[in-house]
Amino acid sequence: VYVPVRIQIPAEGIEGQALGGIVVTRIDPEHTAAGVSFSVRSVYSYAIAVQLQTDTQPATPAFSANNAALTQIAGQSALEIELENKAFAVFSRMKARVHILRNDNASPVFESAEITLSMAPGALVSYLVLLPEGIALDPGTYTIQVEWSHQEQSGVLETALQVQM
Repeated sequence: VYVPVRIQIPAEGIEGQALGGIVVTRIDPEHTAAGVSFSVRSVYSYAIAVQLQTDTQPATPAFSANNAALTQIAGQSALEIELENKAFAVFSRMKARVHILRNDNASPVFESAEITLSMAPGALVSYLVLLPEGIALDPGTYTIQVEWSHQEQSGVLETALQVQM
């Protein structure tokens, strides 16, 4: 079945990307006969994702690392970093890696493996990094760096981590 859909974009364009969807619902015809009323109907719905963008240039990333905290996951130490996508664009297949630096020492205490993540516009993502056994963060102040790349763009986000006894 071919269903033409017409989408009208405002004359001033769209800042970033607009996300939405088309939902198609089908009600079983046996239960929709004229003059017959049923309390239960067989309904099938399908959703088709739609992404609109008027500017063909790559979106400018606007990420932030809002805060970081130590936590435990199944008895293993972990670092939780809140990342935010402030841009009006989806960033899929973005690469990220975390570096933990003690502020009184230039060499990293820990570097994570690279991961792939996706972020929707305005999304807040809890980025969890498991710390291997033997990595202990002594009391002090640390800088958490999140090195990211997406297509031809890259950058480093920073946030502070205060470890207390």
